[in-house]
Amino acid sequence: MFNFKKGSAHLEIIISFTVFLSFTIFLLYYLAPVETVNLSDNVLQTFRSSFLDYVSVEVPTLFVKSNESGCVDVDVSDFDFSSGVVARTAYGVILDSKINSNIVSVNSADKGFYISSSDELNSGTYSCSSPKNYSLGDLRNEVFLSNKSLKELENNYTENYNALKSVLGLPSAVEFAIISDGYISAEKSVPASVESYSDEIRANVLYSNGTIRKEVFIIKIW
Repeated sequence: MFNFKKGSAHLEIIISFTVFLSFTIFLLYYLAPVETVNLSDNVLQTFRSSFLDYVSVEVPTLFVKSNESGCVDVDVSDFDFSSGVVARTAYGVILDSKINSNIVSVNSADKGFYISSSDELNSGTYSCSSPKNYSLGDLRNEVFLSNKSLKELENNYTENYNALKSVLGLPSAVEFAIISDGYISAEKSVPASVESYSDEIRANVLYSNGTIRKEVFIIKIW
């Protein structure tokens, strides 16, 4: 009887150890991949944020209402305007304009228009001969992606890849790419044996002449 009890105890120990080992293997097999995916998601989201910070520009935009159509000289000394400016109608049509010191000259057939200012923009060439009276509306800030900064990023991808990776806050072991079909291409081949993670960004891009175009960007890490 004593030997039987001793044998049963050994059997219980073996069964307990087997159950414990099976449970440990289960945790390692199923939970480890989840942690890897979460890590990749975190890096991708960090990349998305740093990319947008790198290429975004905030543009103050002021509404102006004139008493009649034609030439208007707008005093913007109360606003933090830069040396570049563009004027648009409410429909987005670009108007002749120029900024000289704190005066923005605009030629508009409409009695209401918008003035936007940024270092990304040209200063313009228009000047008023007989300016009309006007009143100012609300000032709002708009955010665009800068064509100038995007082209700089594309060049740095080729010329200073590791420095750009550091600026974007990516780990040294992570590779990255940014693609916008027909616009910019900052990419390298992804090895077939490596899994990549990507995200899509749709945004308006501001050009120096005031043109705004919607572009689609694919950001990728591996």
